[in-house]
Amino acid sequence: MSIAVADMSIRVPRARRTRLVLALAIVAKRFLRRRAERIAVRQLYALPDRTLKDIGISRSQIDAAARLR
Repeated sequence: MSIAVADMSIRVPRARRTRLVLALAIVAKRFLRRRAERIAVRQLYALPDRTLKDIGISRSQIDAAARLR
């Protein structure tokens, strides 16, 4: 893999490229997980208190409930 910057080309060794791809995959996975948690928190906060009570959580427990794995 090579990266072209202006008139220069930078070569990345295969071992480094593999580590870079793995690191990017980990970052992407964490980003997507955190994004899903934020969406869940927003959806739970939008629910009325009665529905939250039916689910079995209170408003103060929403953040912790969204982060359960």
